[in-house]
Amino acid sequence: MPYQSNSDNNTETVDVRKQNLRRQVRALRAAMSEAQRAAAASRICNHLQQIITRLRMKQKLDSEFVVAVYLAKREEVCLDDLVLTLLEQGVPIVAPVGGAPSDAPFYRLHNLTDGITIGSFDVREPMQYAEEMAFSPAQVQLVLAPGLAFDRQGGRLGYGGGWYDQILGEVPCSIGVCFDCQLVGEVPCKPHDRRVGAIVTETQTIITGVSTQLLEF
Repeated sequence: MPYQSNSDNNTETVDVRKQNLRRQVRALRAAMSEAQRAAAASRICNHLQQIITRLRMKQKLDSEFVVAVYLAKREEVCLDDLVLTLLEQGVPIVAPVGGAPSDAPFYRLHNLTDGITIGSFDVREPMQYAEEMAFSPAQVQLVLAPGLAFDRQGGRLGYGGGWYDQILGEVPCSIGVCFDCQLVGEVPCKPHDRRVGAIVTETQTIITGVSTQLLEF
């Protein structure tokens, strides 16, 4: 069942609307069975793989095309299959590290077993064991962003920390990743909230117009 807003009250603050939307979409996502989530995640990974392949061919960057992923927690779309495929193809993969300096918030991933630890908020992340493994947003060509909800204009509702809003403003290309049930009519936004260039679900790829590199898809 898709999310439907039950309030058009203009006096309701953006923060309250965000809190209400988080609660409602969390419930929709939690209602999916593990089998449904796994099947949907597999389709999403396939869609993302096709997009990344086309982006690499288009920009002719190949090994220099650095992709920032997230390592899923709880009911998020799991990208592990995509990560393993990209690593096999030699694509440089980085992931966020909680508490890392803002000028180098990503660390290189070589696999999903060695060098992985549980960091802030019980999220898997690469270990910070070598400075040469750290990447700045300027070194990343594409970021795959999780979120609790997205709309077709690229609006993104995260978990409230604001981390991705900063990153999305520094990376040229961004794709929001979610299940169909997390796609809503409108995400309440503040001026500092950043939009994503595309959204990929198990059944749709939506180009929002934010990233010019994605306009031809």
